[in-house]
Amino acid sequence: NKTKLAELSLAENHRKKVGDEWEETGTTFWDAKVWGDNAEFAAALTKGDAIDLSAYIENGEIRHRVITNEETWEGKDGKPRSKTILTIFDWEVYD
Repeated sequence: NKTKLAELSLAENHRKKVGDEWEETGTTFWDAKVWGDNAEFAAALTKGDAIDLSAYIENGEIRHRVITNEETWEGKDGKPRSKTILTIFDWEVYD
């Protein structure tokens, strides 16, 4: 199987509007997998590049750019561990 795969980490910045200003409220870090033709593009992303992973409408139907999967394993201490992995199908890049 020669399907292209890129694995990367993404930072999601959280903001809320306070008066007329936007205030940073935190960051969530995500592990992500990008398959197919987008994998080459993902490998070229650099820290700070802004991308949009929100859903969009095409031909009157909602299309999702991302699905989530739960990966689980046993830690060195014998306790169960898990994390959510984003599987990205498509995105928009901001200049």
